[in-house]
Amino acid sequence: MVMNFYEQQKKNLIKTTLLVFVMLAVVTVAGIALDYSFGTGFLITGVLIVITLIQTVVSLSSGAGIVLKSVNAQEVNPNTRDLEEKQLLNIVEELSIASGTPKPKVYVMRDASINAFATGNKPENAYVCVTTGLLQHLNREETEGVLAHELAHIKNRDILLMTMVSALAGGVLLLSLIAFRGGLTLFQTSGRSKKSKDSGSIAGIALAMLVTAGVMFLVGQLSRFMTFAISRKREFLADATGAEMTRNPMGLSLALRKIYNLPVITKSANSATAHLFISEPKKRSLAERRDLLANLLSTHPPLVDRIAVLEGKDPLTIQRELTQKG
Repeated sequence: MVMNFYEQQKKNLIKTTLLVFVMLAVVTVAGIALDYSFGTGFLITGVLIVITLIQTVVSLSSGAGIVLKSVNAQEVNPNTRDLEEKQLLNIVEELSIASGTPKPKVYVMRDASINAFATGNKPENAYVCVTTGLLQHLNREETEGVLAHELAHIKNRDILLMTMVSALAGGVLLLSLIAFRGGLTLFQTSGRSKKSKDSGSIAGIALAMLVTAGVMFLVGQLSRFMTFAISRKREFLADATGAEMTRNPMGLSLALRKIYNLPVITKSANSATAHLFISEPKKRSLAERRDLLANLLSTHPPLVDRIAVLEGKDPLTIQRELTQKG
């Protein structure tokens, strides 16, 4: 069965939109419900919005530089004489023309794993980074498949989307922490108050803050899982968009097969940058498992499922092939 690029893109766009809407609805309803219950007007919801906006602005303004620095990536010199780096630059230029997007700056990070990521707040200010392991193990067709996937993230503005939803989930958890610490402090203050009336009022406010902390913590954890789910859908979308660019889904599929068969973690990656990479950089067992728990905790779909979609095969068939080959 031939992969239907447009059907895959449409399906994942719909699922992403639904997940983002549900996530926004859950957070908004929780904030409004707490404001209504405690008679705080728009205070809790307003603080949450402000925290989220600040985190989003900070991430968008300096996030790319921080990410590239964190993995010690080095920009590829346009006049490089290294044959692998020359090929890398040529592929990026060809794909940029094919996709109609500005050519991103190209970086390489020294790491034995096969991995890559894209970052930047907009297509005009984007960066693509690959590992030395990718240059070593992938041929031109496979490298093209991986880079098309990364350019698809840029074209689909996935970096912007994931920055915003991550900021929202982080804002909820940060508000929970602020409310928790504030509540504990007020309880201590109420205990030291000499006036029973003042003590009771302070204790009431402290209790409200602790309830807010508890509710926001639960909502924050739910938002975190939904952020993972959105990330997984955008990976499927980037796979389909990238395959459309190259008209060759097997390039990426063969690259993912090699990633599956080379279980090496990406050492420079961390939990904050994991969702950017083409494959789960740290929790390699999650990239290979297909159970519910692994799916909930991973920012990426199982490699088996991604390969199955690209090749138009049943996931169990792909899993048997990979297991037998391994």
